[in-house]
Amino acid sequence: MSILTNISPSIPSFAEQNLPEMVPGSAIGSEFQKKGANITVAAEREKAALINGADTIDVSNPSELLQFQSRMNNYNHAINFIATLTHKGASAIDSVLKAP
Repeated sequence: MSILTNISPSIPSFAEQNLPEMVPGSAIGSEFQKKGANITVAAEREKAALINGADTIDVSNPSELLQFQSRMNNYNHAINFIATLTHKGASAIDSVLKAP
């Protein structure tokens, strides 16, 4: 375990806060579109907050820098995760459509 995990504050990750939950009995396509739109809006808000937060950070405060870096890291991981899921989903649909 890294020493940084012991001193970094507990920050809920962006992905944990915005993972979609399927509603039983709903159409997958419409659920996917709604949840995708919600995640996109949340991602844009987080991106704007990070950009605005970069201007107000106290660079002489290591704790504040570590917290900001952790938040940026969580955002980056969430965006990469969403991109991977989207790519794999599109690939799976493509495979199903090409199947004889």
